Amino acid sequence: MQLSNKVIFPILLFFVIYASCTLVYLSLFFIDNTEYRSVVFSIVLIVICRFLIKKYKLPTYYFKKFRITGNTTRLIIYTVIMIILFVGINITQNLLDASKEMRNDYLQNIIFYLSISFPIKAFGEEILYRGLILPYLETKTID
Repeated sequence: MQLSNKVIFPILLFFVIYASCTLVYLSLFFIDNTEYRSVVFSIVLIVICRFLIKKYKLPTYYFKKFRITGNTTRLIIYTVIMIILFVGINITQNLLDASKEMRNDYLQNIIFYLSISFPIKAFGEEILYRGLILPYLETKTID
């Protein structure tokens, strides 16, 4: 099977975007908290992807699927479950860590993780995959 340039381009684009964001992440060495650096990484990721989505005039109908209509009970339940899983996994991870300093830091910053870090990082990855790579592949490969 031969890969066309239409398929190779998004793969290369993915690596270029992640490499540039990683350089941003590594250049923020003066910020001690890796979670803060990850948020900056994700913001850069969102900005780059948004620029490329506009440049290539890619469809954004994937994001329209997230409209909240009608009964939102199921959405609220799923959101609560995701938050519980996120917090539970992180607390377990920190309890298993021998460092009390790290554990206290996490518990003191739990509001930051839930309100800023979790949504921004998740949105950054969604905009990369569903907003940039998937629409590009669809517009270039489906006849």
